[in-house]
Amino acid sequence: MSIAASLPPGDKSLVPISSAGKTFTIEEKHYTLSTNYYDIGDYLEKLKIQQYQSIFITLKGGSYLWEKLYKMPYNSKLILTGENYQNGGKSNKVSILMGEKHSSIINKEEYRNNTRLIIQGGCTCKIEGINFFIKMNDNKRMSRDPLNIGIFTLMNGVLYLTQGMIESADSPIINVPGQSIAKIYFGHTFFERNPMSFNNEIQVVETLVGYGFSGNKVFVSKSHTHLGNGCILKSSNKIELID
Repeated sequence: MSIAASLPPGDKSLVPISSAGKTFTIEEKHYTLSTNYYDIGDYLEKLKIQQYQSIFITLKGGSYLWEKLYKMPYNSKLILTGENYQNGGKSNKVSILMGEKHSSIINKEEYRNNTRLIIQGGCTCKIEGINFFIKMNDNKRMSRDPLNIGIFTLMNGVLYLTQGMIESADSPIINVPGQSIAKIYFGHTFFERNPMSFNNEIQVVETLVGYGFSGNKVFVSKSHTHLGNGCILKSSNKIELID
């Protein structure tokens, strides 16, 4: 079966919105994905999501891979939901594995580059009812490219990680780069450090700018957030934690 043929058609509705005297159209589509499909990042790329599109994907029970980087288009919305998830977060039937080590060369030096999702300006991403196992146990130097520091890079947008667990060997999990003001919502979210990690501490949220500009801040709603041994969620002048 070809990749194009394997994509479900999706349910589509058009919702008009207005901003500054201009009218836009949000195109909404709903897909259901089973473990017969390929890498999550590759799947999102093949969907060819556009600006002002809202994509809702239900993942049926099972294990998935996410190895390919995906960058959300500006002003788009992505919802990934695990089928039949339970309130509480750890007993989900859907899991996503990230295991491949990626790297980049800057000035003849190799840096780790394990980012899987870049959430650009004006975007909202909601991930609920999914357990992530981030197994890249990589002791290469952290990337200096601010977009390639965290597993999830959150720019001027919103990220929800709710009703799920993240076990990680890589740190940080989420990075908000320079010149970005972002919001993160946790709820019944569990974080665990992979005991084989080269990192003694797993930073859940960071604001590292690499070789880029500064001027960044993130607001983190952390209701019902559970930090396992070695997982750190700390406030700073750039990270504001809200109970």
